[in-house]
Amino acid sequence: MAASSSSASSKSRGGSWSGIGGEDFSSPIRYRERPLDYEPPMWCKCGRKAARWISWSDDNPGRRYFKCFSARFGGCDFYAWHDQASYASAFIKQLIVDLRDGVRDLKKENRELTAMVGDGAARLDEHRAEAMRLKNLLAEKDAANDEMKTRVTELVHERFVLRLVILGCVMALLVLLFSK
Repeated sequence: MAASSSSASSKSRGGSWSGIGGEDFSSPIRYRERPLDYEPPMWCKCGRKAARWISWSDDNPGRRYFKCFSARFGGCDFYAWHDQASYASAFIKQLIVDLRDGVRDLKKENRELTAMVGDGAARLDEHRAEAMRLKNLLAEKDAANDEMKTRVTELVHERFVLRLVILGCVMALLVLLFSK
């Protein structure tokens, strides 16, 4: 089994793994079986069971291969193909690449939309807080307005009483002036 330049073709866990030029080599779909759940076992140079991955490169889309499970973290450089080089026709390979790209585009769009929804939710929370602040301010202003209305009513009443007192005083003064 020959080694290939597409050794950085996929990975099992979430997140993306970028290769040269920022190409995304992460698996566009979830693995149906775990990397070590296969038989018969293939042993790497470390003496451990090699992981079986799926290549998502343009040259070998969907082709399975073995690689040291710890290769990215100090393991050995073991690498071997599981599937034969003629595993799929050119049409099927191109179809897999197109589907892979479609899935990646949809995932990217989903991340962007999720971020937009998160931003919208944050703005909605801000607007709700602002609306609550304005509602409280309006309640304070309404209370102050009611207090002013009460005070104006009291002042109108006091003015009426003062006018009556002044009128009474003027009448008393006139009576005193004309009664002599």
